[in-house]
Amino acid sequence: MKKFAKYMGITAATLLAVAPIAAPVISTNTEVTVKADAYESDPVINQILKGTYSQNSDGTYNVDASMIGYKDGQIITLPIKLTSVSMDPIQNSIQFSVPEIKGYKPDRSTMEIGFMSGKIYRLSGFTKYEKIPTGDTAIGTNISLVFSPSIDAQTYDDNGNVTTTTLPKASAWQIDRQMDINGTTYYRVATNEWVKKTDGIEVTPREGQIDTNKVSSLYTSTGKKVTNRALAAHTGWYTDRMATINGQIMYRVATDEWISISDTQYAAF
Repeated sequence: MKKFAKYMGITAATLLAVAPIAAPVISTNTEVTVKADAYESDPVINQILKGTYSQNSDGTYNVDASMIGYKDGQIITLPIKLTSVSMDPIQNSIQFSVPEIKGYKPDRSTMEIGFMSGKIYRLSGFTKYEKIPTGDTAIGTNISLVFSPSIDAQTYDDNGNVTTTTLPKASAWQIDRQMDINGTTYYRVATNEWVKKTDGIEVTPREGQIDTNKVSSLYTSTGKKVTNRALAAHTGWYTDRMATINGQIMYRVATDEWISISDTQYAAF
């Protein structure tokens, strides 16, 4: 981890189940599957789904099932959750986008569920996931800024899962990448370690002395006014960074105490 220098009416039908198949033999009364012997470059054509589906009052369908995929040399199970989707009345099928796996690219973008006699009987194809080459181009976008947590900030891995690392409040970190997961923006502080953008502020390192023009209020990095003290008029204070807080440019004068630029004069060291 690199720290910045200097700073700290619906009927449900149960689906029959099971494994990927080489070729299904289907009748209206029976469902027979032949198990695939191995998973090679193009192992199977169809597979049987496991799960349930229901029809809505408007004629659309909800599907809650699982499918088999192939990733990193292993067979995996992936969820299929579809809501208010339409069925092709001629083909008795529903087309859907394949599930996404972060950091992997599927070999197809869509698949098709087939229906017969009130049951789901097949899933067209078999999706293989190839790992996207690692490197700075794989996850997120380039960005350059210094980030300071306003709390003891939890970090997350490339998939948005919590890690064991916490960034200390008011420390400073060089950010080189940004990513978004489910509407949440994260900044990268180290390889496979990210912090939520909302857990802190962007700061600009700037060492110097500020002199107050008047008795000046202090604020925290979240913009909350400090009510039990202020800076006396015409006094000098060391500052090491600046930031925009509550729409105002402010200088830091203590661990989590900031003063508005409008109350000061600044001189660089």
